[in-house]
Amino acid sequence: MKTRPSGLCHAKIKVEWLVSLKIVKVERYKHSSNYMHLLLDVDRLKHPQAIRTLVEKEAVKNYLPPAITATIKEYATIELGLGASAQELKCKEVTNIKYKVCGPMKVHFDLKLDISQSGIVFAHPEQLEKLENHG
Repeated sequence: MKTRPSGLCHAKIKVEWLVSLKIVKVERYKHSSNYMHLLLDVDRLKHPQAIRTLVEKEAVKNYLPPAITATIKEYATIELGLGASAQELKCKEVTNIKYKVCGPMKVHFDLKLDISQSGIVFAHPEQLEKLENHG
């Protein structure tokens, strides 16, 4: 996800979570600068949770990150009205979320079938024996 460079905003806020009332209270400190961010700019910097949730749901399917990115951009823009933040979604972010959700790969290798007997060899026979015995 994108982050703002530090030092752009000197406003200080206090955030309180009032559990019993089930509300979050946000207020500015007394001597803080009178500065505002446009919601559009904030949405561009940090994707709403709705977009992340959509990416996570699509990530568990066996689609490639570019296809997920295109689908989320289209759906979030047309159906959810989140066009500004959806257009900022990058394939690399989708890849990272997919990695967090699914792990590195969803492929099971067969050591005997997947290692070539000819061409470039990356392991010696004694190393293969160790791999077979210990994973």
